[in-house]
Amino acid sequence: MKNLTLIFISILTMVACEKEISIDLPPSQPKLVVEASINHVSPLLNYVYITNSIDYFKPDLSIGGADGALVKIIQGRILGTDTIYDGTETIFNNINSIPGIDSLLGDNPIVRNLRGIYLNINFMGQINTPYMLDITMPDGRKVNGKTFIYAPIEIDTIKYELTGEVDTAGRLDARVSFFWTDPPTQDNYRLFITNAFTSILLGWGGADMTRTFDDVLLNNQYRAYSFFRAFKQTDTLNIYLTTVGRKEFLFWQSYGRANNTANPFATPVTIESNIQGAIGTFTGYGVSLRQAILN
Repeated sequence: MKNLTLIFISILTMVACEKEISIDLPPSQPKLVVEASINHVSPLLNYVYITNSIDYFKPDLSIGGADGALVKIIQGRILGTDTIYDGTETIFNNINSIPGIDSLLGDNPIVRNLRGIYLNINFMGQINTPYMLDITMPDGRKVNGKTFIYAPIEIDTIKYELTGEVDTAGRLDARVSFFWTDPPTQDNYRLFITNAFTSILLGWGGADMTRTFDDVLLNNQYRAYSFFRAFKQTDTLNIYLTTVGRKEFLFWQSYGRANNTANPFATPVTIESNIQGAIGTFTGYGVSLRQAILN
């Protein structure tokens, strides 16, 4: 996960009655941090990323991913009011052990040098389907979670208006909005934007812009989303409007609040994790993707 905060704690020597008193505190147990994502559109957005949080009393700047895990995604089914996870079981392998991964990722050293990334390029999620995450670490620790891939809510139209003065590259500002029909159900959205000729994303963290919102205030109607920032004429926008479950939404909402809290005296934000055995999330994405070239 991006932007993890390193916490540095100094233990001061206490002096009293001209004697040195040392405090011997046991090391804290590093916690696992997991970001697991599945979808029905792109195999490169089906991944599990496992890292270790630091020992607070022995901070290490060389934090990396956690290798050696057994990672499984198990397909489930709905039977009446029950969910049964007895379907296809897919092993996700460490990225560095996948044959042909160099040709798939090209010369992207940032991705290839990361540890703790698990993929299966043959796996593709199905909409309206539940899934279970099962991780066994080399030391026996277990992580599990459940998610659901909801049907995507399709983007209907993208509109833009060219305004302002021409910049030094001969381009105008482009004010962009897109439109969709929000259904009567309670829906939770994550929006991703990339400004690139290709729509291929190597992980959701590779997006240029991310927004998380729901339909609590605007439900069951034709909706518009307008970007406050201006793009530029000739930009190519890839707009991913994704639907996620409520628990997953609450995680990403709380993560965004924590990530944006720059004030060290602010009230701490509780991360609403939806998995057991680690901090993080297992998120199923129903993806609607549209591309617009701002000519």
